[in-house]
Formats: sequence, C-alpha cells, structure tokens
Amino acid sequence: MKALAPDIMEPFAEMAPTNTMFSTLKTADGVMQAGIRLLGKHHIKEGLPLAMSMYKWPADRGADVQIQVAGAVIKGYGGAARPLLPELRELQMKAPTQYPGIGEIIAAIENDKNPPQLISLSNTVKTGKQGK
Repeated sequence: MKALAPDIMEPFAEMAPTNTMFSTLKTADGVMQAGIRLLGKHHIKEGLPLAMSMYKWPADRGADVQIQVAGAVIKGYGGAARPLLPELRELQMKAPTQYPGIGEIIAAIENDKNPPQLISLSNTVKTGKQGK
C-alpha cells in the first residue's frame, strides 16, 4: 500500500478529461472508485476525506453511482469515520433524498463500539516514497 499510495490517490487531484468530455464513459470515476474502495478496505486514514469528497459530488459527475460507492466506503470505516458525522448530518438535513441510505451510514458510525484502527500514509503520499 505504501508504494502504491501516491498512484492510488492521484486521480482524486484532478478529474481526467474523459469524464467531462464523454459523460457515458466514466473512466476516471472507475479508477477513483477502485482506489477509494482499496483505501477503505485497508482503513487508510487519507481515504476518509477522499470518500467524503466523492460522496458530495454534483449530479453532473455521476453522483448517483459515486454516492453508493463512497457511502459504502464511509460506512465500512465504522466508528473511525466519527469526524465526518457533522458533515453527514448536515447533508442529511439539507438533501435527504439526494443521499439515500445516509441514515444507515450515520447509525453505523455512531453504533460502532470497536472502530478499526486507521493507518496513515501521509508521509508516503506527500513524498511519493515509502515511509518506515
């Protein structure tokens, strides 16, 4: 993970042109979905804000699919995603129909008595080199 972290997170920095030019071809989104799922699977700390940013994407960026993917990733972090609760509650109040299942995500975070320990790759991601 440490060696691949910069490459996994790179697609989040700038949307690839394929996504804006061809709305039916979600090439960049597919790479991002795979990356965010991988970060979530391994409980990588830096994956949380990326998942939240995907969760809030506007509709013209394929939000329906992204909300499902990012929501599942956030929910998978369980109690470790507690810092996202204020933002999630705000989204739930402002646009509950835009975020189906948001109540379940919030409940999963709140009810997790044994949250996973997060792994931080910040040194690796910043430098692009493996940290110890």
